[in-house]
Formats: sequence, C-alpha cells, structure tokens
Amino acid sequence: MLRLSLPFMVALSLSACTTGGAYRSTTADLPGMVVSIADATWNGQQIPKSGICSNEGGADRGPALFVRDIPDGANAIIVQFNDLDHPSLDRNGGLGSIGLWLEGASEALFPPVTGYSVDMPRQVFIERGALTRGRTASQGYLAPCSGGHGHRYVAEVLAVYKATAAGEINRVLARQPLMLGRY
Repeated sequence: MLRLSLPFMVALSLSACTTGGAYRSTTADLPGMVVSIADATWNGQQIPKSGICSNEGGADRGPALFVRDIPDGANAIIVQFNDLDHPSLDRNGGLGSIGLWLEGASEALFPPVTGYSVDMPRQVFIERGALTRGRTASQGYLAPCSGGHGHRYVAEVLAVYKATAAGEINRVLARQPLMLGRY
C-alpha cells in the first residue's frame, strides 16, 4: 500500500499552481512497463456493463490497473483513456487523464475511478477532464459512452515526473498502451 506524507502531498498540490505544461519524453525510445487490468469484470476484449457510461445504461466504473516496472524518478502514473474509433477522443486522454501520486514505488495499483465525478480515490487526481461536450461532458473520466457499438477503448499508461517546483519540466519516463476492450 502506498502512503504519502502530508508535506509531500501539499508540495505536489501547490506545484500544480506553479508548474505544469505538456510532458516531454526523456528519450525518443521510451521503455515500457508491465500493465494489467486488476478487475475480473474487465477482460480486455469486451467492456463490462459496469464499465459503460450511465447514459448507455452502465455504472461509469473504470478498471483498476496494476502497474509494474515503474522507472526510478517517476512520482506519478498518468492514465490517458481514449476511444480509438472517435476522431476527437482517440489520443491524449480524450476520455480523461487521471493520475496517481507515487513515492518511490516500482509498482502500483491504480484504483477504479467513477465517470462524471470529480471525487477521486485517495492519492488520485484529475490531470485533465474528458474532451467531450453536451450530455457526455465530464470534468474527469468518461466511461465508454460512444453509442456506436464496436468502438475500441484503450488506456495509455505513463510513468511521469510531474514537476513539483517552479522551473521544473514535466517528463514522461515510460509509456505502455493497454487495450481495455470494445463497446
């Protein structure tokens, strides 16, 4: 179980106000990590009913993910959720980018998050909300909600150094795609 000290959490929270910007890759050929779905209802092939957005009769619940081989220097995991078959939501967290703070961990359990919510589990933060509007607008994660069945949903899992002081640069240290399934 990951535990963060209060001073560390306060420093990271304050850093969001003083630093930020896009993440830069540390190398042209980023290493991967081992990422697996840690939720038996998600099989990587078909999105379970609980994982579909409530607009389509689901429960808006994202999958828990287990991440191993997190490189040294990473202080957060960012999961960018995407719909590969929707042109404006197919990359860069089109369905939301959600993060998990780390403190020197080489592995982590990314907990399930709920769509349409800004209430996140402990140590989890919203990096950027879904790029959607209208009835599917979400300030955070948006569960698969295409209305167009057959869409492919993926998670792009990034191990990052998220800047914690003015003048620092956000960096991507490792990247691993993961197929979540079709809806």
